[in-house]
Amino acid sequence: MPLSKKGMLLSVSLSIPSGRKVDRDISEKVASDYNVKGGSRDSGNFNKITISSKYLQPFRNIKSKMVEAPNSTIKTMTLPWLHESGGVFILPNKKILEFSKVWRKQKALWDSEIQALKNGKYQEALDEAEIRLNKKGGMFDASDYPTVEEFTDRFKMEQYLRPIPEEHNMDLRASVGELEAERIRKEVHDSVAKSMEKMKELLTNRIESEMHGLKNILSSDRVTVYETRMESLRNLIDSISGLNFTDDTFLTDLETYMKENLYLYAHDLRGNETKQKEAYRHINKVIGYICSEETFDQTMSKLDGTYGY
Repeated sequence: MPLSKKGMLLSVSLSIPSGRKVDRDISEKVASDYNVKGGSRDSGNFNKITISSKYLQPFRNIKSKMVEAPNSTIKTMTLPWLHESGGVFILPNKKILEFSKVWRKQKALWDSEIQALKNGKYQEALDEAEIRLNKKGGMFDASDYPTVEEFTDRFKMEQYLRPIPEEHNMDLRASVGELEAERIRKEVHDSVAKSMEKMKELLTNRIESEMHGLKNILSSDRVTVYETRMESLRNLIDSISGLNFTDDTFLTDLETYMKENLYLYAHDLRGNETKQKEAYRHINKVIGYICSEETFDQTMSKLDGTYGY
């Protein structure tokens, strides 16, 4: 099945004002007070907190949940497209409805917070800043603050889905000629192939990192297992098949083994030393398989001698 039938390209953009502003006058005063001849250019700038973080935190929480946190929606449901860092990802078709549901919920919260700013929360933030920055002879400057409409326009939460390009569907001959069209199609083919390999590597690294994280917990003197950690592991296991865009048997075997042996809940491990040791052995097997260039059966057979039952 072609890649274009397995997923869509997803672009996301979440922008939040910093709530800070360089104060040139204070910057120059600091430089002058400390006798810096070059002024603020040589001493640095004073970055003033114009909007208290508590007024921006709801938006930051949404951004973290969607794109930044280790268990964010983007990091659990997608893989980067063409190993870019510009906010373009490949989303499995089977995850589109689930992603849309999460996005709609978070977008509703985002829009609700925007409306709260318009309905008085922004003015509350200004009133708080007047006191905190000492309006009378202090750092508060009314010119630092745009209108509420201008301020809320700086918040952006946008997403865009589009098909994955396929080189054989690109009819470019009429516009660039046959030779150039063929060159472009080959370039698209090569870039997609390179991205497919990179996506496999990223997914494998994600699995290995999760294994090492749980291994560290189980090898500690006092084992403490939180459900959030186990939920993260289960979500990762559930995501492997959808993110296995190359239909790689390596990943298929890994998914099957992890589902059979590591699809665990916190209560499975808490206070159960036998279960903890068993999980530890399975984790080592998964890590060993990832690090080995042999087949799954060869690796498991070899590791049974070390971590067998």
